[in-house]
Amino acid sequence: MNSDFRFAIVIFATAGIMPDWAGLARAQNGVDEPTSRILENRVILDFDGNSLVSPKQNFQIPEGFPVKQLKSDAPAALMALDSDGDELTDAEESQLGTDSQNPDTDGDGLPDGWEVHGVNGVDLRALGASPLHKDVFVWMDYMERDGATNGLGPNSVVLAGIRNAFLSAPVQNPDGLTGINIHLVIGKKVQYVDDLNPVVSALAAIKKASFDPAKAPVFHYMVWANGYDGGTSSGYSISIPGSDFVVTLGKWNNAAGGSNEQKIGTFIHELGHNLGLRHGGADDVNYKPNHLSLMNYSFQMSGVQIGGRRSYTYQPFALPALDETKLDEKVGLNGGSKLAKCSTIFFDRSTGQFVEVPADGPIDWNRNGVVDAKNVSVDLNSDDGKDLLSDTPDQWTTLIYKGGTIGSKARLSGLREVNALQAPLAPKDELTEQMNFKLLNRQIQ
Repeated sequence: MNSDFRFAIVIFATAGIMPDWAGLARAQNGVDEPTSRILENRVILDFDGNSLVSPKQNFQIPEGFPVKQLKSDAPAALMALDSDGDELTDAEESQLGTDSQNPDTDGDGLPDGWEVHGVNGVDLRALGASPLHKDVFVWMDYMERDGATNGLGPNSVVLAGIRNAFLSAPVQNPDGLTGINIHLVIGKKVQYVDDLNPVVSALAAIKKASFDPAKAPVFHYMVWANGYDGGTSSGYSISIPGSDFVVTLGKWNNAAGGSNEQKIGTFIHELGHNLGLRHGGADDVNYKPNHLSLMNYSFQMSGVQIGGRRSYTYQPFALPALDETKLDEKVGLNGGSKLAKCSTIFFDRSTGQFVEVPADGPIDWNRNGVVDAKNVSVDLNSDDGKDLLSDTPDQWTTLIYKGGTIGSKARLSGLREVNALQAPLAPKDELTEQMNFKLLNRQIQ
């Protein structure tokens, strides 16, 4: 594996204790207090064991650089030569190191001029933005409920876990640094609603009452809420790609709310939909063993075993297709050295359980105790069929940053409500607590 490859991981460094994930699931009573304390006090590290605490960036504007007030929905001001229309002159771009022929040098959906000058009264540089390093902004409103002892919203551990997952992403930037700087802004406490039903219009109403549309071209909008549409789905992104989502873990763990891990995994999963990612890589087929990503329900809550450690990450490399009608157990996932110390999860019909196995060599797909010389036929993702499970990409390289209202120059008055028609709706049924129990009770080999 490339020694420069980095991603966020979570390891347990408190007295060497590792929680019994399967045992927690069998109790179906949520995370007990001792385990919660272990989670709260954990250290979040990168792949090389380094603590990650602050955004990566080295962008500075020259002393005396003229800063202007920009509006996203105003025509670009007439100025000296501005070849790409980003409201920075070509001469200014030469000073700053940005590309005068590309209005968005770092490709994060935010024009260079916005990241230098700010826009609609939002000082992006003061928030840590750079036109030379990818930035993602998320405005987070939240609900509270008595009895939700884990809280409906995030604590400092959850926020750090989300930040570090993006900070250590294997994503290249024009400034020569890797990673994505995600800026999480805690907004308002909004009125508690037990169930957002229907979720699209309910979220639209909350957003209309609470969120300043001037922020919509920059910020994804989300609410840490209790539940939606009468079920226990963990969250929902309004569209793929998009700019609005909810995390709804309030009914989990006997209504105590989501654990830290569940909140981190679900937030990254739903934001992944906003950034154009799907459950099966390029499709919506779930539980694919050749999709090692938080976008796959198999890994959303527990993380992905990569390089011998659990990681909250989108799939960081491409993997070939699996034909369930003719699986070659001798090659397993057939992913080569990049799968060293990785594991995958698939469904074992003989036991009715999911199973987690090493992914870096042969795999006993039909669970008969041997690696068969001939191809075998198995339904690996429990969808009652034997199909071609399509190849899956390096998802970090496929992110769509300009979804929904992000980067929009439309009239601000039209950006107040959730625009669910700009892109295909996300699948309505996300990971439920009942589905997660099955995954937590998986057999680990």
